[in-house]
Amino acid sequence: GTAAQTADADLVSESGGKWTTDHRLRGVAYVYVRIRWDQDKFQGIPNIRCLVRGKKSYDPRTGLDAFTETPALHLRDYFAATYGLGCASGELEDTTIATAANTCEEWVALDGALSITAVPEHTTDTWTTSGGYDSRIGTGDRIVLTGVPVPTGLTNGATYYLIRLDNSTYQLASSYQNALEGVAVTFTSNGSGAQTWGSIYQRRYTLNGSFTLDQNPRDIVQDMLDTMAGNIVQPAGTIYIHAGAYVAPTITITADDLRGAVTIRPRKPRHDLVNQIRGSFVDASRLWTQSDYPPVGDSTFVTEDGGLTIERAIDQPFATDSTRAQRLAKIALRRARAGSLSLRCKISALRLQGFDTVAVTIPQLGLSSAVYRIVRLDLAGDDGGLGVDLSLQEESVDHYAWSASDAVAPVPTTELDIPSFATPVVAPTSLVLASGNTELLASADGTIISRLSVSWAGAAEPGLTGYEVQSKRA
Repeated sequence: GTAAQTADADLVSESGGKWTTDHRLRGVAYVYVRIRWDQDKFQGIPNIRCLVRGKKSYDPRTGLDAFTETPALHLRDYFAATYGLGCASGELEDTTIATAANTCEEWVALDGALSITAVPEHTTDTWTTSGGYDSRIGTGDRIVLTGVPVPTGLTNGATYYLIRLDNSTYQLASSYQNALEGVAVTFTSNGSGAQTWGSIYQRRYTLNGSFTLDQNPRDIVQDMLDTMAGNIVQPAGTIYIHAGAYVAPTITITADDLRGAVTIRPRKPRHDLVNQIRGSFVDASRLWTQSDYPPVGDSTFVTEDGGLTIERAIDQPFATDSTRAQRLAKIALRRARAGSLSLRCKISALRLQGFDTVAVTIPQLGLSSAVYRIVRLDLAGDDGGLGVDLSLQEESVDHYAWSASDAVAPVPTTELDIPSFATPVVAPTSLVLASGNTELLASADGTIISRLSVSWAGAAEPGLTGYEVQSKRA
């Protein structure tokens, strides 16, 4: 919706005065649906679902509002929006937000050996993947097209970006932004037919979904942060947004920075242990229905825990493909196993900030350039002096490392094929109407009833349950 939009003319004219020109819904996206009641088809008002591109978000790197999947930009938008937290622009640290956005938009390989066969159709500029749905790929994913020859208008070996239309139908775009905006490339032939999509990459972190304003703002912010394994800190009233990524520390804490005792916990207590994570995500390949991603575990951790599998459920409402959901679960698992360290530092530690990484060298504890991330920073006063208390968590590049072999392909379901948003329902063909002596029906009392014979070729619809014939006077 826009601030300047007028009231929907159809709704005004058809509502009998209940909806007027003053009902403009400024700033609100809406859809007006008119449904004709049929007691044989509807048992109540049907559930209406819409596929939308969402709200444009401001990008401090370009100074423009644009469609985006980048979690850091969506989170900034929520902080600044009037329906969100209403923060002024000066309260948002855009340099850090730009860095977080760059991290989110890094490309991660799905599988070096993965290739998908897709069949082009030049009359609609669409592609149908063989084998039905594939929850590993989605809008914005980067592919390399190969075929001999490829469809006219496309280039063999060139990079394109996917636009998902439904569970197995796609279009190609010439850029990532065009894919988000639904701007597809056109082609004028089908080339050699089936083509190959290879070298498939996806963005590291994305956010796709919605929330309602009756939700707790803290929960909304946390769900957004979880999509990028991120965190926020707010020193001196300024909000810093960080995405999950390993950053080599530039500051080292030594025994000279300490003012008190050190508490080190190399292993989580028994009641906090976890060695396998499972949960749900929203599967775009199944028309955005909630599905379970394959459990993410580590056999080494299971052995360390006495051979007992200890699960934790983490649902991911803003993840729309199985691979990304698994990657986020792996980060959560690695962090859940990390040891912790509490330091009572002198005022020299004020040069640090929450979520920074820091190297710790304390030979007496066997720590030499050990890397930790600051999860909490508090000012403290002792005997009239000022100090800084740090809560640290072990940090490693392994927390964020991802190999294509780490992903487990989801098991295809045995559900019926889901109708396509992109393809209209196939109509029956070869309709033949006949009415003559052959079709007359003679009743026992001699009454003659005229009848109409109707025949047709069946429609190629996987979800077809029957036909209904209707007629009207000419």
